[in-house]
Amino acid sequence: MNRKSLYLMAGLALALALVNAAVFVYYPMSIGLSPQKPPVYFDLGSNANQKDLWGNTITVSLSEANTNLAVQVNPTYQDNYYKNITVIKNQDTNPDDVYYILFNVTDTISDTNVTTAELIVSDSSGTPIATIDLKTNGVQPSSWITVNPGETLTVSLKITITPDSGVTYSTSPSLADGSAIVKLIYSPQNSESP
Repeated sequence: MNRKSLYLMAGLALALALVNAAVFVYYPMSIGLSPQKPPVYFDLGSNANQKDLWGNTITVSLSEANTNLAVQVNPTYQDNYYKNITVIKNQDTNPDDVYYILFNVTDTISDTNVTTAELIVSDSSGTPIATIDLKTNGVQPSSWITVNPGETLTVSLKITITPDSGVTYSTSPSLADGSAIVKLIYSPQNSESP
């Protein structure tokens, strides 16, 4: 090897060493948590845990803090409407503490025989204000739903099952995928999306 090649290799090695050198500087931070009770929570609707078809129950289960909800219904063919199975409450009564909610469908009901699967959110007067499509992934509806201080919203469920050809009244619907996962999102602001 000639000297020129040797200098070139040494220079290249030095350059690589400088490029790969790393410095890590750590600055301390302090993060404090001040836990609060949930201002918005689930509660049982007037038809929760009531009689369903064939002696079954419209099962609505809540976590200990009412921040997790599980619903199990027993629909049949055609349109099934489960009215007021759960409610969403804003327990904050301060007039300035309005909360805004959205729903994020993270796992859909994809069975093709289920032609409609919707959560219907109604205001305290019973007027529907939003429909959440459980067959479509993503955050819904397109704009925030307002939950005023002390207000309670009701949630109903609509399921439509179309029978396969040749099915008779003595056959239960057969579903390959009959469940959805939905997350309730709430915030004290409505200027940004989650």
